[in-house]
Amino acid sequence: MRYGYAVLRAPASGAKAKRLPYPDLLAFKNGRILIFEVKRRKKRQAVYLSEDQYSTLMFWKSKGAEVYVAVRYDVEGPDFLLVPIDCAEEVGDSAPKYRLTVERVLDCGKRVQEVV
Repeated sequence: MRYGYAVLRAPASGAKAKRLPYPDLLAFKNGRILIFEVKRRKKRQAVYLSEDQYSTLMFWKSKGAEVYVAVRYDVEGPDFLLVPIDCAEEVGDSAPKYRLTVERVLDCGKRVQEVV
């Protein structure tokens, strides 16, 4: 609550999590809704979203929320870059996946202080 948001961490597993569109984090403040899918990598590498993860994020975006993929590279330190979902690109043939290349994360990503 450092920035004054009420934050909910959604369940990551279980039967309900598979049926309902739960992102990793939901943050609320004065009518503003921020949604986050959180990804952590040890080194700089692309981040992938499954079709279900992407669909969940797009569901929330369609309801008026601001939607981000929060990416942290351990080699960069403890800070996250918040990347708008629109920066993800579809890849794959049989089962679509969505990717954020390292370049997109660095180009599109914003520091937490810039978003909140």
